[in-house]
Amino acid sequence: MRAEQRWVGLASGIVGRALRFFAGFVITTACLRAFGSATWGTVVIALTATELLLFADFATPELCAYEAARANDHAELRARLGQALWLVVGPTVLISSLLLTAAQLTPHWFQGSAADGRTLRALLIACAFSAPWALGANCLGSALQGLGRLREMNTMHALSGLVELGLVLVLLALRCDVVHVQWARSAAQVGRLLSMLLVFRRLGLAVPVPLAPQRPVLREMVRYCAGLSLLKIIGNAIGRSAVPMSQWFTTTAVIGSYDAVDRLGGVLQRASNPVSDSLFQRFVRSFDGSASDTQRSSGRRDFLAGTLLVVGISASATLLTLNLSAWLFPLWLGRDLARDPIVFAPWVMANWALGLSVSMCGALLIARAQIRACIWVHVLALAATSATILSVGMHARMHGHDGRYALLAGPLSGAVVAAAGMTVLACRSAGIPLRHFLAHVSAVWAPAWLAMAVVRLWPHTIVTVLSTALGLVAIAIIAVCAEPLRSLRREFRQYSIVPERSHGGGPAE
Repeated sequence: MRAEQRWVGLASGIVGRALRFFAGFVITTACLRAFGSATWGTVVIALTATELLLFADFATPELCAYEAARANDHAELRARLGQALWLVVGPTVLISSLLLTAAQLTPHWFQGSAADGRTLRALLIACAFSAPWALGANCLGSALQGLGRLREMNTMHALSGLVELGLVLVLLALRCDVVHVQWARSAAQVGRLLSMLLVFRRLGLAVPVPLAPQRPVLREMVRYCAGLSLLKIIGNAIGRSAVPMSQWFTTTAVIGSYDAVDRLGGVLQRASNPVSDSLFQRFVRSFDGSASDTQRSSGRRDFLAGTLLVVGISASATLLTLNLSAWLFPLWLGRDLARDPIVFAPWVMANWALGLSVSMCGALLIARAQIRACIWVHVLALAATSATILSVGMHARMHGHDGRYALLAGPLSGAVVAAAGMTVLACRSAGIPLRHFLAHVSAVWAPAWLAMAVVRLWPHTIVTVLSTALGLVAIAIIAVCAEPLRSLRREFRQYSIVPERSHGGGPAE
């Protein structure tokens, strides 16, 4: 894999996710303005239930990426994916069935009005339709990631996001209700799956189809998927379970306002994903059992360099959001809808910043298949999240408050526990001193902390603008000039440590 191709893959990931963020940002804003925060809160409950269940996909997309990265030729790739697809059937049926069951049982668990309950039921049925197509598209896209075909994967993801945006805007212009909008978004998943299939044909790759089952191979895949899927479910529940749990303590309007900020915080994850996508194959190869000391050393360098990039993105976005929230949210949502998001922003951004600062730790541990220890860390984090939500929510109900701080404090407490545990595990696994890792992370975050403190002490427009600008420049300089990134840039000018492999359809990217 050539260095310039690596940069193309990384750049396409950044551009593609920027377009997808733009599409999601416009959809959220348009729906909030068209339907109001209360109705959007009902939509959020349906989308959150779908997101939680999609993480019950038995980690099949990650399995496809892992198996594609391990394949050495076209025939081996076809054989591996042909076995992996057998594991997709069960999760597809399960997810759709659970969503349909939740739709039928809506009157028994939803705490809103009867009209909102009927709307939620229709939304869940629409989500049940989209789940199989979304899972299939995720598996094919992950296979392209494992092959190093990042440009094609990101292009198709971005194109499907723009198509979805166009459908939603047309329906909103026709004054359609929220249920018809969700059905349009569900139909867009079919187009995303078809676009991935077209990429396989364009590259000259055989479209993956299930082959004759081989029990030894499937047993190995099941062991990998079982641990990783449990880890995904718990990790996703840490952040997303707050919405369904907090409906017992607060209103759907508060949930809608919280989700607006949370989706803005989710931009950080989309912005950082190209880094882990580009380094995933290198992690698998660098920390394989047959890897040399030189490869392992390069893997540790890649891990620190990726961490610095992600932390730089996270620190910059947090600094911009918190320092400019007084102007950003009214411009985005309007003054009436912006009041709660401004209050929620510090809590939500702290949650996302913690998670992303150690996101490369999770990528490294998954590449090394060290999943069991990660599960225990996430179990503790989920327990902290649930306990915080319940204790804060019950206290608020006893004192007549609306319980919004249960929605904020729960995910943050879980993020603190998960960040501490994952950092220790990854540093031990990679052989990196914990103080060395924390020093790199703290050095990048220091300008952001300083700039935010200055704005809080001297809240003036000129001070805010200058502090934010200087903080962003300092973050960029510290991150880019660190030794891991300088070493990675030198290597990118030459050939990668990973030997070039062909899967058909031209050189891998």
